[in-house]
Amino acid sequence: MAEPSLLEAFDRESLLASDFDNTVALTSEPLPGGKTVEEAYETAIYQVLGRDALGRYLKSGGLRNRAPGEIVAELSPNLSVQLRPQRTEDLVEAKMAILLPQFGQHLPDGRLWPSTVDGMPEVWSLLSGASGVSTAIITSGHSAAIDRFFDVHELPQPDIAVTDDDMRPLTEILPGSMCVKPSRLLIDWVHQQWLERFELGSLVNQDAESYWWSRERITYVGDDIKKDGQMAKNAGVEFVHVPSDNSNQAWQNIGHLLVPEAFEGAGRV
Repeated sequence: MAEPSLLEAFDRESLLASDFDNTVALTSEPLPGGKTVEEAYETAIYQVLGRDALGRYLKSGGLRNRAPGEIVAELSPNLSVQLRPQRTEDLVEAKMAILLPQFGQHLPDGRLWPSTVDGMPEVWSLLSGASGVSTAIITSGHSAAIDRFFDVHELPQPDIAVTDDDMRPLTEILPGSMCVKPSRLLIDWVHQQWLERFELGSLVNQDAESYWWSRERITYVGDDIKKDGQMAKNAGVEFVHVPSDNSNQAWQNIGHLLVPEAFEGAGRV
């Protein structure tokens, strides 16, 4: 059983875990160089997997908010178990060679790409500075992009991040479907890292009741109801949808949910 004093301190804590693409960062906008993220993926697929694979990719509907490993598995089903991880790494490297240099470049209207989702910066900064709130990013994107985005916009880095870079190695020992959304494993991993911040990493083995009670203090937010919402449901955590046409209100609601006193005290609604 964990020390009572630690659990008492943890009782005052909450965790905001957020998707990245189009929840925090507006990556659906064209890059400053003119390409879109979709087109960058197409170029990377052509370079790594070839013309035929690109044709199958386009015919199947394109990216569809999938992780690189899912794309390689679909487009190259005959690859050996030994080769598939390397092709996935090659695809990630080719994609990031196109995308990462675009981070922080100016769009025609003067904003920096990728721009922040409307309503996110103020609320994220407020939550990051609030006592009793930890922040996390859960994404099929990549750690270098997450770090770069928050640096570019001078926003506090998340306390925890679980990205595709963390999940890809696990596909060598687990089914691929367990390592991508909407698998609850991604939230399980964030939850474990959060507990470790309070020296409660072994809580799941010592006190299952307290472990699952702490799960109730996690809120997950995302723009994709199908994947983000289902992952939250699978993990048993609260979900807040951030729609593209009303993201400002959604982020306002998130702030009010997690730090109501600070939010109301600043005159926000």
